[in-house]
Amino acid sequence: LEVSMAACDAAIEGGQADLSTMSADSSFEACVHLGLATDAVNVTLERCAHNETTFRCPDERGAQPSTTPIDPTRPTELRTRLDVDALASSLRARGFDRVAVSDDPGRFVCNYLYFRSLAARRSDKTLFVHVPPFDRLDQATQLATLEALREEMLLAAADGGPTDSAAADHPPEQDQQQSHEPKAAVHLRSNHDADEAAFSRDASQGSSLVEAL
Repeated sequence: LEVSMAACDAAIEGGQADLSTMSADSSFEACVHLGLATDAVNVTLERCAHNETTFRCPDERGAQPSTTPIDPTRPTELRTRLDVDALASSLRARGFDRVAVSDDPGRFVCNYLYFRSLAARRSDKTLFVHVPPFDRLDQATQLATLEALREEMLLAAADGGPTDSAAADHPPEQDQQQSHEPKAAVHLRSNHDADEAAFSRDASQGSSLVEAL
Protein backbone atom coordinates (compact mmCIF):
# COMPACT_ATOMS: atom_id res chain seq x y z
CA LEU A 1 0.00 0.00 0.00
CA GLU A 2 1.52 3.31 -1.05
CA VAL A 3 1.96 6.05 1.52
CA SER A 4 -0.98 8.26 0.60
CA MET A 5 -4.43 9.19 1.85
CA ALA A 6 -5.93 8.16 -1.49
CA ALA A 7 -4.49 4.66 -1.24
CA CYS A 8 -5.78 4.32 2.32
CA ASP A 9 -9.24 5.42 1.22
CA ALA A 10 -9.21 2.85 -1.58
CA ALA A 11 -8.08 0.12 0.81
CA ILE A 12 -10.74 0.85 3.40
CA GLU A 13 -13.45 1.13 0.78
CA GLY A 14 -12.34 -2.06 -0.98
CA GLY A 15 -11.28 -0.26 -4.13
CA GLN A 16 -8.02 -2.15 -4.74
CA ALA A 17 -8.00 -5.70 -6.03
CA ASP A 18 -5.14 -6.82 -3.79
CA LEU A 19 -6.95 -5.46 -0.75
CA SER A 20 -10.39 -6.73 -1.69
CA THR A 21 -10.58 -8.56 1.61
CA MET A 22 -11.05 -5.18 3.22
CA SER A 23 -14.31 -4.55 1.38
CA ALA A 24 -17.37 -3.35 3.24
CA ASP A 25 -18.93 -6.83 3.48
CA SER A 26 -15.81 -8.38 5.01
CA SER A 27 -15.13 -8.79 8.70
CA PHE A 28 -12.10 -10.01 10.61
CA GLU A 29 -11.51 -11.23 14.11
CA ALA A 30 -8.35 -9.11 14.12
CA CYS A 31 -6.95 -6.42 11.86
CA VAL A 32 -3.35 -5.22 12.23
CA HIS A 33 -1.88 -2.26 10.37
CA LEU A 34 1.90 -1.88 10.24
CA GLY A 35 3.91 1.30 9.72
CA LEU A 36 7.54 2.28 10.00
CA ALA A 37 8.52 4.90 12.60
CA THR A 38 12.05 5.99 11.80
CA ASP A 39 12.65 7.31 15.32
CA ALA A 40 11.34 4.24 17.15
CA VAL A 41 13.38 1.59 18.95
CA ASN A 42 10.50 -0.69 20.00
CA VAL A 43 7.47 -2.34 18.45
CA THR A 44 4.82 0.19 19.46
CA LEU A 45 1.12 -0.55 19.93
CA GLU A 46 -0.96 2.54 19.17
CA ARG A 47 -3.89 3.04 21.53
CA CYS A 48 -5.74 5.66 19.48
CA ALA A 49 -5.96 7.66 16.27
CA HIS A 50 -6.53 11.41 16.08
CA ASN A 51 -9.03 13.17 13.84
CA GLU A 52 -6.40 15.40 12.27
CA THR A 53 -3.99 15.40 9.34
CA THR A 54 -0.91 17.60 9.48
CA PHE A 55 1.70 16.39 7.00
CA ARG A 56 5.24 17.74 7.39
CA CYS A 57 5.91 16.50 3.86
CA PRO A 58 3.59 15.52 0.98
CA ASP A 59 2.33 11.96 0.72
CA GLU A 60 3.09 9.92 -2.40
CA ARG A 61 0.23 11.57 -4.28
CA GLY A 62 1.40 15.06 -3.36
CA ALA A 63 -1.24 15.77 -0.70
CA GLN A 64 -0.09 17.84 2.26
CA PRO A 65 -3.00 18.85 4.51
CA SER A 66 -2.45 20.91 7.64
CA THR A 67 -4.63 20.78 10.77
CA THR A 68 -7.40 19.25 8.67
CA PRO A 69 -9.99 16.91 10.25
CA ILE A 70 -10.13 13.44 8.74
CA ASP A 71 -13.88 13.29 9.32
CA PRO A 72 -15.60 16.41 10.72
CA THR A 73 -18.54 14.29 11.87
CA ARG A 74 -16.36 12.17 14.15
CA PRO A 75 -14.82 12.80 17.60
CA THR A 76 -11.34 14.24 17.93
CA GLU A 77 -10.02 10.79 18.81
CA LEU A 78 -10.95 7.16 18.18
CA ARG A 79 -9.60 4.39 20.40
CA THR A 80 -9.10 0.74 19.65
CA ARG A 81 -11.36 -1.59 21.62
CA LEU A 82 -8.32 -3.72 22.41
CA ASP A 83 -6.68 -3.32 25.77
CA VAL A 84 -3.24 -2.51 24.41
CA ASP A 85 -1.67 -2.38 27.87
CA ALA A 86 -2.82 -5.94 28.52
CA LEU A 87 -1.53 -7.02 25.11
CA ALA A 88 1.84 -5.41 25.80
CA SER A 89 2.01 -7.11 29.20
CA SER A 90 1.19 -10.47 27.63
CA LEU A 91 3.95 -10.02 25.07
CA ARG A 92 6.49 -9.04 27.71
CA ALA A 93 5.47 -12.08 29.77
CA ARG A 94 6.34 -14.20 26.73
CA GLY A 95 9.81 -12.67 26.60
CA PHE A 96 9.22 -9.90 24.07
CA ASP A 97 10.57 -6.93 25.99
CA ARG A 98 10.92 -4.54 23.05
CA VAL A 99 7.24 -3.56 23.16
CA ALA A 100 5.81 -0.13 23.96
CA VAL A 101 2.40 1.54 24.07
CA SER A 102 1.66 4.95 22.57
CA ASP A 103 -1.15 7.52 22.47
CA ASP A 104 0.43 9.42 19.58
CA PRO A 105 0.59 7.79 16.13
CA GLY A 106 1.55 11.14 14.60
CA ARG A 107 -0.60 13.08 12.17
CA PHE A 108 0.71 11.54 8.94
CA VAL A 109 -0.62 8.67 6.83
CA CYS A 110 -0.32 6.09 9.62
CA ASN A 111 -2.70 8.04 11.80
CA TYR A 112 -4.97 8.71 8.81
CA LEU A 113 -5.32 5.01 7.99
CA TYR A 114 -5.79 4.03 11.63
CA PHE A 115 -8.57 6.58 12.11
CA ARG A 116 -10.32 5.50 8.91
CA SER A 117 -9.99 1.84 9.86
CA LEU A 118 -11.35 2.35 13.37
CA ALA A 119 -14.25 4.38 11.95
CA ALA A 120 -15.04 1.68 9.38
CA ARG A 121 -15.04 -1.03 12.08
CA ARG A 122 -14.05 -3.96 9.86
CA SER A 123 -13.09 -5.62 13.13
CA ASP A 124 -13.59 -4.85 16.82
CA LYS A 125 -9.97 -5.92 17.29
CA THR A 126 -8.23 -3.31 15.13
CA LEU A 127 -4.72 -2.15 15.96
CA PHE A 128 -1.98 -0.03 14.43
CA VAL A 129 1.59 -1.08 15.19
CA HIS A 130 4.60 1.12 14.55
CA VAL A 131 7.83 -0.79 13.99
CA PRO A 132 11.39 0.59 14.12
CA PRO A 133 13.97 0.34 11.32
CA PHE A 134 15.74 -3.00 11.09
CA ASP A 135 19.02 -1.38 12.13
CA ARG A 136 17.42 -0.56 15.49
CA LEU A 137 15.54 -3.84 15.97
CA ASP A 138 16.39 -6.75 13.72
CA GLN A 139 13.87 -8.28 11.35
CA ALA A 140 13.75 -11.68 13.07
CA THR A 141 12.86 -10.10 16.43
CA GLN A 142 10.21 -7.91 14.85
CA LEU A 143 8.63 -10.86 13.05
CA ALA A 144 8.58 -12.98 16.19
CA THR A 145 7.03 -10.12 18.18
CA LEU A 146 4.37 -9.50 15.53
CA GLU A 147 3.51 -13.18 15.25
CA ALA A 148 3.09 -13.37 19.04
CA LEU A 149 0.95 -10.23 18.91
CA ARG A 150 -1.27 -11.78 16.26
CA GLU A 151 -1.69 -14.88 18.41
CA GLU A 152 -2.62 -12.79 21.45
CA MET A 153 -5.11 -10.74 19.42
CA LEU A 154 -6.79 -13.84 18.00
CA LEU A 155 -7.01 -15.32 21.48
CA ALA A 156 -8.59 -12.09 22.64
CA ALA A 157 -11.04 -12.28 19.74
CA ALA A 158 -11.86 -15.88 20.59
CA ASP A 159 -12.52 -15.43 24.30
CA GLY A 160 -13.98 -11.94 24.26
CA GLY A 161 -11.05 -10.13 25.88
CA PRO A 162 -8.98 -8.16 26.47
CA THR A 163 -10.79 -5.08 25.23
CA ASP A 164 -10.62 -1.49 26.35
CA SER A 165 -13.90 -0.60 28.03
CA ALA A 166 -12.96 3.08 27.83
CA ALA A 167 -13.22 3.14 24.02
CA ALA A 168 -15.99 5.70 24.06
CA ASP A 169 -16.72 5.72 20.35
CA HIS A 170 -17.42 1.98 20.34
CA PRO A 171 -20.42 1.16 22.58
CA PRO A 172 -21.17 -2.52 23.28
CA GLU A 173 -23.12 -4.29 20.59
CA GLN A 174 -25.11 -7.49 20.47
CA ASP A 175 -22.97 -10.56 19.95
CA GLN A 176 -22.79 -11.70 16.36
CA GLN A 177 -22.02 -15.18 15.13
CA GLN A 178 -18.41 -15.40 13.99
CA SER A 179 -16.54 -17.73 11.69
CA HIS A 180 -15.10 -20.86 13.33
CA GLU A 181 -11.76 -20.12 11.70
CA PRO A 182 -9.99 -16.99 13.02
CA LYS A 183 -9.05 -14.52 10.33
CA ALA A 184 -6.57 -11.69 10.52
CA ALA A 185 -5.80 -8.92 8.08
CA VAL A 186 -2.29 -7.50 8.21
CA HIS A 187 -1.21 -4.70 5.90
CA LEU A 188 0.24 -1.25 5.36
CA ARG A 189 3.50 0.44 4.97
CA SER A 190 3.59 4.05 6.05
CA ASN A 191 5.71 6.27 8.18
CA HIS A 192 5.11 8.13 11.43
CA ASP A 193 8.15 10.39 11.18
CA ALA A 194 8.57 10.46 7.43
CA ASP A 195 10.37 12.38 4.78
CA GLU A 196 10.46 11.70 1.07
CA ALA A 197 13.82 9.95 1.26
CA ALA A 198 12.42 7.44 3.76
CA PHE A 199 9.61 6.19 1.51
CA SER A 200 11.76 3.68 -0.40
CA ARG A 201 13.22 2.17 2.77
CA ASP A 202 9.76 2.19 4.31
CA ALA A 203 8.36 0.27 1.35
CA SER A 204 11.09 -2.36 1.51
CA GLN A 205 10.80 -2.99 5.26
CA GLY A 206 7.00 -2.94 5.29
CA SER A 207 6.77 -5.37 2.40
CA SER A 208 9.21 -7.85 3.96
CA LEU A 209 7.37 -7.87 7.28
CA VAL A 210 3.94 -8.31 5.73
CA GLU A 211 5.10 -11.03 3.34
CA ALA A 212 6.72 -12.95 6.20
CA LEU A 213 3.56 -12.74 8.31
